[in-house]
Parts: sequence; C-alpha cells; structure tokens
Amino acid sequence: HTPPPRPVVLDEDCLPHLSYRRDAQLARSWGVRALARLRHWRIQTFFSRLLPALRAVVTVSEEEAACVQRLCPSARVLVVPNGVDVDAVSPSPPGDSLLFVGLMSYPPNRDAIQYFIQEIYPLLADSMHGRDFLVAGRDPGPDLATLARQCRNVRLLGFVPDLGPLYRRTAVFV
Repeated sequence: HTPPPRPVVLDEDCLPHLSYRRDAQLARSWGVRALARLRHWRIQTFFSRLLPALRAVVTVSEEEAACVQRLCPSARVLVVPNGVDVDAVSPSPPGDSLLFVGLMSYPPNRDAIQYFIQEIYPLLADSMHGRDFLVAGRDPGPDLATLARQCRNVRLLGFVPDLGPLYRRTAVFV
C-alpha cells in the first residue's frame, strides 16, 4: 500500500527564468546572451514540468501569477503581495534620506540601483542638500560597491536586520 501523495505548494517570490530572459535581452556579449538564453529555457522547461504536479503556487504579483498561468493554465495560483506593517515603520517627517531596500544580488534590483545612481541621483544631488541615498540589501557585488564609492552621499549598507530606524529617517523611498 502506497501512502497518498503529500500536497505540495510552491511559494515563488521570483520566477527565475524571467530574470535570465532579462539578462539575455540586456547582455552585451553573445556568450553571456547565449548562456542566459540557455538558463532561461532550462528553468522555464523545469517550471513547465513541475507546475502540473503542485497543489498551488503562491506568487507576489499579478504579473507573476499570469506568467505561471501561461506556463500551466490549470495551475491554482494565489497572489500574496509583499507587505509592510505601515504603523510600525511610518516615517517621521521631514526625513533626511532616500532609501532603497532589496536583495542586491537580484539583477533587476542591481540594475535599478545602478541606473538610479548614474542617471537620476545626479539630477537630484543639488536639491538634496547633503541627504544620503541609502541602499539596504545583501550582496551588492563589487561593481555596485565601486560605483557607490565614486558618488558623494551614496551608502551601501548591506544586510540590515532591523529596517525600522531607516524607514523612520527616510524622506523618499526609491
């Protein structure tokens, strides 16, 4: 007698094949582009085979839910957005910094910070009156660390165990 299969639920906070597809689109060299396309195809194929066996899939956005549905129309998909207890972290006006919070090894976050530092922050610097741009998040990597060192008032904080004090001193969330 075989025991009944256990229900399996996938809690997917990031569909990795989408990151590889983006990497392929942004790659400058054909080798990096080819490797990213291969990774995209392999992970998408894996998900396509995995999804029908799952009881449910939990995503953090409607966009990711739609992606799962395209891969497996019969999948039961639940959207549970990322959230913050706003009462616990409400800023104390007027705030003295800009803040970004996110995993820095995640390519879209790294791209966003690089773009912000290179293209947006210089436009704001004169009106910032010495306010810091704080980036809280694990694994920024050497390229982002080098870029941040070249910019006045840009600080990579790495992993921050308690974000409450940062949230309270922030004027603008990036």
